[in-house]
Amino acid sequence: MKIHILNIRDINSVGSENFPPLPPQRLARAMKFRQHDDQLRCLGAGILLHRVLGVEHDDDLLYGPYGKPFLANGGPEFSLSHAGEYVILVTHDTPVGVDIEPITPEHDEAFLREWTAREAIMKLTGLGLQLGPESINLNTNTYKLEHYTINNHIYCTAVLSKM
Repeated sequence: MKIHILNIRDINSVGSENFPPLPPQRLARAMKFRQHDDQLRCLGAGILLHRVLGVEHDDDLLYGPYGKPFLANGGPEFSLSHAGEYVILVTHDTPVGVDIEPITPEHDEAFLREWTAREAIMKLTGLGLQLGPESINLNTNTYKLEHYTINNHIYCTAVLSKM
């Protein structure tokens, strides 16, 4: 498993080394967001997809029936998440999920460890919210979950356990 993290504060300006050429559709999608940080998270996702997976055009990605992206021409499994100041892309040779969330007074680390685990599993399965977070049993050996913290954010990766 490889974990790639981008702090949106590191995105400087168009044309800089931190901002490679992105598909026009990605730029247009980012500019639809009202909040500047939302725009940066969308751009950051495009940057990581480009740098790590070579995504240069929107048609380099296809989507499963519930929205899980995959590479049109094959390649590693991946999962993408963004929240707060970070965008994270995880690649693996088997299906993978990731979720990141900022730790806040309303959502402490204990709550977020459980929430990010559920979100990562929903992304891993490709079912997203169709699976329903409340239906996920975290007390099972079905999934291998790893939690990490970075600058007041917590993220979780999920892969299927080898049985």
